Amino acid sequence: MLCVLLVRFSSIGDILLTTPLVRALARRHPEARLVYVTKRAMAPLVADNPHLSDVVALQPGERKSVTVTADRRLLGHYDEAHHKWRVAAGKYAVRLGRSATDLLDEGSAAITAATFGD
Repeated sequence: MLCVLLVRFSSIGDILLTTPLVRALARRHPEARLVYVTKRAMAPLVADNPHLSDVVALQPGERKSVTVTADRRLLGHYDEAHHKWRVAAGKYAVRLGRSATDLLDEGSAAITAATFGD
């Protein structure tokens, strides 16, 4: 299952301007789990959005764990010789940021090797 984590902490206008994105993601990926993370004060702006699976509201300085399940093909490669997807075992970096050059936090995930045919 595809899971999209949307993170927006700033102004009311910026929060409201993300609603077309949420709607477009829901239309393009109806099976996806869409999770919105925002300041507690901004949460009511998106709380009733029917396209969101969950809204995580945070106070300044507060931390919460959010579980995001990634499609296994995201870390894999297709082995054409065997007609299967393969995921190599190892420790994978997980980064959270505004962009690839503006990282806010990072961690890691340990993955066991896997082979699958779908």
